[in-house]
Amino acid sequence: MTALLWGYIADQVGRRLVLCIGTCGRLLAMLWIMTVGWLSLFLIRIIDHSRLTIFKGFWNDVLPIELVLLAPLLKLAGGGSRVFSSIIFAIVSDITSVSQR
Repeated sequence: MTALLWGYIADQVGRRLVLCIGTCGRLLAMLWIMTVGWLSLFLIRIIDHSRLTIFKGFWNDVLPIELVLLAPLLKLAGGGSRVFSSIIFAIVSDITSVSQR
């Protein structure tokens, strides 16, 4: 859906910039998934040494696991997987000579 836009940007500005934006989008999406998953599943233990009590709570009260569904929006910022792979193929075809293709 965004391939035409990102293809035009790659032709006008350069493929390296589009590749960097796509990589950052994929990285942010993976970090988002890991952060939400980690904060949703692990237990917090706060130890109050003065009262010798242990308070336990789950992070899913703070970040619900459904927030993982926002990760594709971060990937979309870089054009998604199709644009990323297309840019990689375009860069590889620019590097190789016609006889090696």
